[in-house]
Amino acid sequence: MTQKRVALVTGASSGIGWDLVQTLSREHYDVFISARSISKLEELKSLCEATYKNKITIISADLSKATGAKELCDQFLASESPLDLLVNNAGFGDFGLFHERPLAKSMEMIEVNVSSLTYLTHRLLASIIKNRGCVMNIASTAAFQPGPLMSVYFATKAYVLSFTEGISEELKPFGAKAIAICPGPTYTGFFKTAELGESKLFENIMKVATSKELAEFCLKSLESSNPVAVHGLGNKIGSILPRLVPRSAVRKVVMKMQGKK
Repeated sequence: MTQKRVALVTGASSGIGWDLVQTLSREHYDVFISARSISKLEELKSLCEATYKNKITIISADLSKATGAKELCDQFLASESPLDLLVNNAGFGDFGLFHERPLAKSMEMIEVNVSSLTYLTHRLLASIIKNRGCVMNIASTAAFQPGPLMSVYFATKAYVLSFTEGISEELKPFGAKAIAICPGPTYTGFFKTAELGESKLFENIMKVATSKELAEFCLKSLESSNPVAVHGLGNKIGSILPRLVPRSAVRKVVMKMQGKK
C-alpha cells in the first residue's frame, strides 16, 4: 500500500485550493484543509474521502485576522501529524485607485497574503525540514512588476516571490525546498473578491487558465528543483519582459491593461 503523505492547504474552500486538495488526494495525500467557510470544507471533505479514501481534516481559520494563523498552527501542531507539504494558497486582491479603496480591505490583504503566509511557514518549517518536504507558496505573475489599480496585491505577491526564493536557498542543505507558483489570470472566485468586473484585464488575456489546470501544474512543480514555477508560455514571456524595458513603461502598460472598461 502506498505510504500516505500529509499536506496542509490554506484557502481550500474554492478555486485553486479546492482543486489542489482533490489532486493531492488522488496522489495519496492525507490533507488538512483550512478556510473560513466550514460548509464548503465539509463538502470538500466528503467528496475527497468518498472518492479517494484518504483522510481530510478540517481546520477553521480566518487568516485575515491577526490571530488566524496562530490558531491554525496551534490546531495542526496539536494533531502531532507529520507534514510533507505546506501550501500557502489563501489570498485575495482588490481593484481600484489605492486611495479610494477601503483601507481595512488593504490591511486584511496584507495580513492574508503576507503576514499569515510568513507566520505559517516559520512555525511549520521544522516539520517540513524533518520530512524533507516542500513549502509551496501561491504567488502570481503580478509578482514581476508593479500593478497600478491593484497596487497592494501586486506588492504582496512580489513579497511572496522574493521570500520563497530566499528560503528555497536556505532549505537546500536540509534536503527540503520551497516553490513559488506564479499563475496568470485564472477563473476562480478571486475575480469576484477583487471586484474586477470593471477591469479590462480579462479582456486583454487570450487564454485564461482554470483552477484545475493550475492544480495539476502545482503537482507537477513538486518534481522540479526550480524555486519559481510560472504557468503557461505566455506568462513565462510576460514575467521576463518587465526586466527588458524601462519600469516607467511597465507601469503605463499595466495601468492600461487593467484600466476600467
